[in-house]
Amino acid sequence: MRQNLGIGMKEIVVIFVSMNFDIKGLDYLMMGLSKFKGRHPKKKFKLLIIGKSKNGKYVSLAEKIGIQDNILYMGAIPHDHIAKFYLASDIFSMPSRFDTFGLTVLEAMAASLPVIISTNVGAKDIVKQGINGFIIDNAKHKIEIADAMELLWNNDVRMRMSKDSFNTALNYRWEKSAEKYCDLYRKLE
Repeated sequence: MRQNLGIGMKEIVVIFVSMNFDIKGLDYLMMGLSKFKGRHPKKKFKLLIIGKSKNGKYVSLAEKIGIQDNILYMGAIPHDHIAKFYLASDIFSMPSRFDTFGLTVLEAMAASLPVIISTNVGAKDIVKQGINGFIIDNAKHKIEIADAMELLWNNDVRMRMSKDSFNTALNYRWEKSAEKYCDLYRKLE
């Protein structure tokens, strides 16, 4: 997949998946990645954007902040093909302005991706700071996303967090959730 997308094996790939870029904080993510690039101009990364939303202002923003060459806009991808993109990535991010839970967070974790999400994402309850991901404050998004990227640039840290992300996702499989509800009903009898 990376080869098909023209992404080098040593590049770090951050994936963003959404059908509403405005609410899900694509601009926050782009600003954070720009801050990271300013600190580390020689480090190679790509931002893989999947979803259907109006791109115009994001293309302009990317040019303005100097990360246009780091971005691949993939458009809407059928849900049964998105897993390939998660598996071709290294990090998932969704610094959302609002999100009740964010199933994409669990999908990314099931693909063994450490996550960078905001305090506004309901899935923050399953993210353990510095263990399987990072929870950022949107008021400080640029700095906190750049800081998280610096930590995740270390392959050993990223691999450890990837394992923890996968293990977290295992606890939220449909079978596991159904089992918990059945146990609850048995206790009520």
